[in-house]
Amino acid sequence: GFNHYVNCKTPPIFVNGATVYTDGASAPERTIAGVTAAPATLQAEIATLRQTVPALEFDTTTDGAPVAYSATVTKLEFATADTIRRQASGSDTWPLTWAADDALYGAGGDGVPPGEAGKLSMWFAEVDGGAENFTVSYIASDEETTGDGQNGYKMSGILAIGSTLYAWVRNRDKNGRQSALWVSTDSAATWAEAFVLP
Repeated sequence: GFNHYVNCKTPPIFVNGATVYTDGASAPERTIAGVTAAPATLQAEIATLRQTVPALEFDTTTDGAPVAYSATVTKLEFATADTIRRQASGSDTWPLTWAADDALYGAGGDGVPPGEAGKLSMWFAEVDGGAENFTVSYIASDEETTGDGQNGYKMSGILAIGSTLYAWVRNRDKNGRQSALWVSTDSAATWAEAFVLP
């Protein structure tokens, strides 16, 4: 999820993992201010997201849990070590989002994409299928980078709204500073920079 705060003309939305904040008082500590307006299309999509994400209801009477027990998710099991499939040798980041085409999109960092020979600082992938039979497909993109190490572009979070992908990318100045919001309308093949945060 997004770990940043964008102050748009519409009321702001804060997303940190699965938690949605709608006021500044409860926003995560790691916030970046200074952006006074977002592109009109982003503002409209944020407004749509605000309408589709239900308000979180907290119930502290359920054995101390912060939310009520789920009627849908009743059990959680972790895979055993012998069933884990490793993809993308050496990659150390995997932010993912679920898009309208029922695929997951994300980025790897500092590793070798599936089916490729060389290590990339940041690269993109599509994940299809279920837990037992998923495939990871490398997406050749105009924004993949090589040889930049710790100072190279790194995706910090990605969000799909419909078929449009929004990604927070750090190290935009390739010197460990700046973050940028990138937008892709073609399944991560190309990206446009929406704005930059200092």
